[in-house]
Amino acid sequence: MASATVPEAATKLLTAEAIRAAAKQSEGIHLVPLSLRRAIKKFLRERKMDHMTRKVMYLSQSFNQIKDTNLQIAASASRELVEDPFRPVEHGGARWKIRSAYGDIGLKYTEDETVAYIASRMPSVYSACHRVLREVRRRLPELSLSRVLDFGAGPGSALWAVREVWPRSLERINLVEPSKEMQRAAQSLLRGEICSDEKGIVLKGLLRNGAFVVAPCSHDGRCPLENTSKYCHFVQRLERTSSQRAYKLAFVELLLLQRSKGEPLRGFEDEKFCFVALRRGKRPQEAWPLDGMNFETLKEKLAKRKPEDLIIDFEDQFEREASEDKSPYDQEDEENSYASDASEITLFNENDDDDEDDDKQGRADLGGGWARILYTPVRRGKRVAVDVCRSAKRDASEGTFERIIVTRRESPELHLQARRSLWGDLWPF
Repeated sequence: MASATVPEAATKLLTAEAIRAAAKQSEGIHLVPLSLRRAIKKFLRERKMDHMTRKVMYLSQSFNQIKDTNLQIAASASRELVEDPFRPVEHGGARWKIRSAYGDIGLKYTEDETVAYIASRMPSVYSACHRVLREVRRRLPELSLSRVLDFGAGPGSALWAVREVWPRSLERINLVEPSKEMQRAAQSLLRGEICSDEKGIVLKGLLRNGAFVVAPCSHDGRCPLENTSKYCHFVQRLERTSSQRAYKLAFVELLLLQRSKGEPLRGFEDEKFCFVALRRGKRPQEAWPLDGMNFETLKEKLAKRKPEDLIIDFEDQFEREASEDKSPYDQEDEENSYASDASEITLFNENDDDDEDDDKQGRADLGGGWARILYTPVRRGKRVAVDVCRSAKRDASEGTFERIIVTRRESPELHLQARRSLWGDLWPF
């Protein structure tokens, strides 16, 4: 039981509203800040559209080739394991060379390829980084980053996200990027704020006392999806910047794709990403969110209603059903759309009221009681199927993949939460 493993001071009862607020980790359509959009437009100024459109196309094709090659590696490794499970690993670990538009050693960024990356990929990478760091800040509100090390920094996409999430505490950031063109691009985008540091970076003894996973996993064991056809990933939707829309439209016209009359270019795109956030030390032993909570069944809830509540429920029924059936992304489209770079939110937010409100409503602790929703919940009639990765033990030493079926009859509160949950949110146990 929880009382045997968790200190009594740490045991606390949460309300259904607090659990819903704490489980919410996904983001709707993310808007790239005005400062970054302007920096990208300034960097791309005086570039020839036709030439850069072709470079964007080549870059996209190279990424697709890398993706196909990675799939071949997984398929080949699985096939060899089935054919000869006792084959020594060293004989089957031949190095795969990835051929691309820029050679057989992966992507080598010259000036043109760097510009193509900034025009087409940087806003998407920034949005994914912001989504990850925003969750880390919510899960660790006491964390105040002052020093950051970024391997494979590229044009500094993660740096812009770090400076937005922790605008006051950041003092020093070390960017490690082998491409000279990417280094120059990062400095140009930041207007010379970050100077190159040629001092050696040594990572030694950082994990001397162990570490645990902050996100996305709620456990420290092997991935339950290992040796399966699935993999743990998430998606962040962002509204395309003006440079992305321009190159995307030119790219479509270059390939001579036929679009139906009146069908506009999609104003957003979905960026898939994987991540893991680690923290030094040992995972705190926390009470699980549903410990000590007893949710009423639908029958029990209806039995407690007063006659006057029936009139209120009847009047609110249609509005409630309409709001639940509406896609969260549709709501974000209406509230957050923008047409130009003339006005928008600034990059370094001085007002953190939104995060403070989230902490007041509820915050997911770092114990093993919060599972991660790995795919979009599926509604089947009055049931909601939720696929989660969860901790199999109280000490969070092992993980398991599980499909949960939530019905309104058994628990109206959890059923409501399941209907409102999105891919990437947390699920309480």
